[in-house]
Amino acid sequence: MAVVLQDLYGLVSHKQMALVAGKKGMNRPVRWLHMVESVDIASFLEGDEIAFVTGIGLKQPGVKAVPELVRAIYDHGASAIVLNVGPYIPAIPESVRAFCDDVALPLFQVPWDVHMAELMHIFSTEITERERLERDMQQAFETAVMKPVPAEPYLSVFLKYGFRPELPYRLLVLCPGREAAKTQTDWLEKVRFSLDHRMKHGLFPGESCLWLLTTCCDTGTIQQRAEQWLSDGLAGMVGVSDCIDGLSSLSAAYEQASLALRLQRRKGKALLFYDELGAYTLLFNQKDPAVMERFCRRVLHKAEEYDRLHDSSLLEVLTMYLQMNGSVQKTADALHVHRNTVNYKLHKLADLLDCDLSDFSVRFTLQLALMIKEIR
Repeated sequence: MAVVLQDLYGLVSHKQMALVAGKKGMNRPVRWLHMVESVDIASFLEGDEIAFVTGIGLKQPGVKAVPELVRAIYDHGASAIVLNVGPYIPAIPESVRAFCDDVALPLFQVPWDVHMAELMHIFSTEITERERLERDMQQAFETAVMKPVPAEPYLSVFLKYGFRPELPYRLLVLCPGREAAKTQTDWLEKVRFSLDHRMKHGLFPGESCLWLLTTCCDTGTIQQRAEQWLSDGLAGMVGVSDCIDGLSSLSAAYEQASLALRLQRRKGKALLFYDELGAYTLLFNQKDPAVMERFCRRVLHKAEEYDRLHDSSLLEVLTMYLQMNGSVQKTADALHVHRNTVNYKLHKLADLLDCDLSDFSVRFTLQLALMIKEIR
């Protein structure tokens, strides 16, 4: 788990560690820290580290080699640089300050009498503790949503990290957008930075998605935040559960958000709340899925088989026809085909299914079967 640089800085602000440039980058994530005393050593950085520099390894005396080293550290993805001002680096060149401001790379100055090892110990301890917290919370989340187990084991973990089990919560699932970053970890940190930290949140990586547990149950607030993610490209789609009464219902929220995401993929909607799903929620809560499966097969099997054997699109036409309230012309326009094509396929469907498509009860039965097909 990456720690926000600003949070780490708050732990050592009393240690004469002064921010002298790159203030706009204080929200950068930090995953570890390294001593970097030369351009060659900078090449070993993996990204999102704080680079500590005493200057003892500089090939040129004074400040002449500092700009080159700072540039190399930046090029290798460091989150920040801490320069130990003293016998090897008498002062920080103005060109270095200007560069760090331009690229929003936080640059800190520490006097020689402050031990760098002490700062590194404080930072490494905090990062290690955050990593342990993330592992514990991830395991608790996966247990809560994936396994039908007693609530007590995972509730105690959530409680330990400030999530009160009795509060109302909502669960959101985010699929990546165009600006989601190259790695899931980077994406998670971008989403984390966007959250209102006055509310309690938990972010959990999933398979090609992120799960957000939040105490914010206000639909308007969630919609505004989700629309901002979509606009910024942080999310491509967002599914939202109902508000649940406590963490013991987390598995239900997981299923609800998953269903919302599954349906919006088929409907082409970027944001969908579970409570917007209407009759789908009744079908979703049917206790015997075999009953729905048999119903769906009985109603649609002949059309499905015809489409499979003839590479046809009868069910696609039927779905759009029902969405367009039985209008042949609107169906043809939506599918970009001639109305005669729609009429032909509707007649074929009526013959196959031995039904009258103008009958409301028939349409209702077909619509119900298609809805079941969407969520099964």
